[in-house]
Amino acid sequence: MKNNKIYSVGFVLILCFSFVLQGDIIIINEQYEKDNSNVLSPLTASNSVELGWYRTWGGGAIIGWKDLNQNTTIYAQKINAEGEVFWGKNGKKIAEPGFLYYQYDLQICSDNIGGAFLSWVEAGPYQPITKFIVRHINSKGRLNWFNNGLLVRNLYGSPNDPQLCSDAYGNALLTWRDYRMDEYDIYA
Repeated sequence: MKNNKIYSVGFVLILCFSFVLQGDIIIINEQYEKDNSNVLSPLTASNSVELGWYRTWGGGAIIGWKDLNQNTTIYAQKINAEGEVFWGKNGKKIAEPGFLYYQYDLQICSDNIGGAFLSWVEAGPYQPITKFIVRHINSKGRLNWFNNGLLVRNLYGSPNDPQLCSDAYGNALLTWRDYRMDEYDIYA
């Protein structure tokens, strides 16, 4: 297993993890009551990696992941403290990469009003340009900021270590380390 996440809400324990089973990576949300009875497993996404999540107000969670079945497409799902899912059985598609591009380094954080900001890196195998992209999804599952997200960076270089956070006013801040002019610096 990898990408293990766990948190408690009162007497409810929510586990999020991915594991390899016959070549597939599966994301599962399991919820247990205080008597250890398994309540449900609402989220299963075959062949998925890069699990990210954060705890929402009221004890739920928003989970983001990269699905390898469709060109590393980014998905998200909102789950409440009772284990109900809100953005469709298989989650909400956040973005698809461009032709021959792939997505990685998924980050997720709260927008402080029930939704989430998600960011990722998008790069192509034959192009030296790397893109940082951010997308907002509100508490109802409505996607904001263009069809495939807001382009933050589209330059040559070697960016890495992206970090995403939000402020109390619903704004997102993305930072990363970038190798330019023979040294690494921090950019935002």
